[in-house]
Amino acid sequence: MATNDTPIESSEKRNILQQLDQLEMKVHELERERVMRLFSKHSEFRTDGSMLEEVDMDLNEKRREERRELTKHLSKLRHQVVKFKKLLRDIKSTTTYVESLKVEMESVENGLIDFKEKYKKIYEILVKDEGTLLQEISAYERRFDLWDSNDEMIAIKPSKSHGTVDWQAPTTLPAVNKFEEYVQKYGHLQGWDSCDHDAFIKALNRHKGQHQKFIKAALSDLPGFNAEQVEDHHKWYVTYCTLLEDKKTAIHQWRSRQETNKEERLKHAKRSKHEIEQLKFKEEAAHKKKMAAEREKRNLKLAEWKKEQSLKQQLSQEALAQQAADLAKHKENEDARRLAIKQQVSEYTSQRAQERSKQQYLQEEQSKEELRSRKLANEEAKKFAERDFKALEAKLNLQKQKSLEESNRKSRIEKARKQPLVKRDPSRLCQLTSGWEQRLKQTKEHKETPCSLSAMPKRAVPAWRQGM
Repeated sequence: MATNDTPIESSEKRNILQQLDQLEMKVHELERERVMRLFSKHSEFRTDGSMLEEVDMDLNEKRREERRELTKHLSKLRHQVVKFKKLLRDIKSTTTYVESLKVEMESVENGLIDFKEKYKKIYEILVKDEGTLLQEISAYERRFDLWDSNDEMIAIKPSKSHGTVDWQAPTTLPAVNKFEEYVQKYGHLQGWDSCDHDAFIKALNRHKGQHQKFIKAALSDLPGFNAEQVEDHHKWYVTYCTLLEDKKTAIHQWRSRQETNKEERLKHAKRSKHEIEQLKFKEEAAHKKKMAAEREKRNLKLAEWKKEQSLKQQLSQEALAQQAADLAKHKENEDARRLAIKQQVSEYTSQRAQERSKQQYLQEEQSKEELRSRKLANEEAKKFAERDFKALEAKLNLQKQKSLEESNRKSRIEKARKQPLVKRDPSRLCQLTSGWEQRLKQTKEHKETPCSLSAMPKRAVPAWRQGM
């Protein structure tokens, strides 16, 4: 049974529709701007945007198909509800009517439950995808920040230098050759970006001995990678670390052998202490000279970097000030908007609670009225059914009586038809009947016999009293 909307509900619906129209206009504007920036012929992102355009067309087609399916499902549910309302208008006190009403009610209920379950699962998947997307975006933001910090550290950080001359790794060692071949085949990072590899190493160090937790953490920190890629990189890293450790061990052993050989050569050459001190003095002087050259080179690089930084700071000072002012103004506007929205939400919740209580009271009254009217209708229907039953019973009895009389009449006619035919004798009409002749005979005998007491009429005696 349809009810008229109150003025509050109509105004609320009108406001919601206006907000939906405004949001739809904003979506269209953003969509137009996105298309112009990515898919325009004169855009600098045209080469990359062509692939995104195909993906965008596929997604739009899927959304339209989903909207058509949703509209079809809703129209089907609406048709079932309308059919159920029509059944409720034509109330009948029969079992078939109750069964059809029950079937329609169950079909409507099952349709609504299936609809809710289906779209509940879809919304859960969307929420899960949204969480994954937010994690990937935060990972990309961390990567961008890491790039900026790496650039600054590369500009500031001086190059490393060792106190002694580096040992050159010998190419005759099998472990060194095996490691170099592995590096030539896969590289030091297996083709991964340094930021992605660092995030992989951090996740591995956080979850040592817990493989499943490590895979989940790596997937959350590495957007764009799946579990198979992470597993493959983990296997490569284990092999890389094993070969690197073997290389270090082999070089260490080779160095120790070189040291022992050097000592043996010095011992066999029987160099004097003075010659050894001169050799050390020369090595220290060469080392100091090299350190001074490297220090001077670092100082020059640092001075150049400071000049560049000061120039950049002077150029971007005004832009930063303007940006700070814009941010402050935007923050004030955002705070004011949030406060207004909060007030509107509080007013709407209180108003909605009042309307809900009022609507609940009206629904209860309406249900009571419908129950009373249904009870009266059932009583009237029962009275009419009893009256119709009595009239039908009387009519059936009358029809039965008429049919019985008709069958008796037909049986008499049939019986009369089965009697034998008698020949016609017109003189028979003037003759005495047998009964009349018998009567005349009795009267004649009665006249001939004298009157006696035994011939006098008397009351009949029952058979069981005779002879008593």
